Amino acid sequence: MSAVHRRKNNPGRPRIALDIEQLVCKMVRENEWGYARIQGELKKLDVAISKSSVANILRRNGLPRGVQKYTASSDYVYMIPFKS
Repeated sequence: MSAVHRRKNNPGRPRIALDIEQLVCKMVRENEWGYARIQGELKKLDVAISKSSVANILRRNGLPRGVQKYTASSDYVYMIPFKS
């Protein structure tokens, strides 16, 4: 096989460093933060990582996504009793 037709063993983007992955997992376990908050805290530590990378790390390690913020929906509005 010629050198032109050889494939790389690991195609694609390299994985996030193990120490960063461990830090993300630790932050979630201790604080129950969401993706954006974790990304912001890591940015303060000069660690450049996207929210989707944080989400992939959490999913890969079986961790919860963090606290979901409550957003009022139209269903909730109809459940509020009307005072006359």
